[in-house]
Amino acid sequence: MSRDDNRNAMADCIVLSKQQACAITNLSADTLDRLHRKHAGPPRVQLSPRRVEYPAGALRAWLKERSKQTAA
Repeated sequence: MSRDDNRNAMADCIVLSKQQACAITNLSADTLDRLHRKHAGPPRVQLSPRRVEYPAGALRAWLKERSKQTAA
């Protein structure tokens, strides 16, 4: 595995807070919650009853897919 592959693998393991996900997507927390309820939002991980995190790699893939849909 190359050094870049190792970096990408580590980056995909990083989880982002809801606030960080909001800043990256430019969506509000309410919008992220609404998308989640519709099964249309980015994948997230429930770490505790009150703590939700967004895996960076999954968030990046979700944004990439959304940008493809918009361009089509």
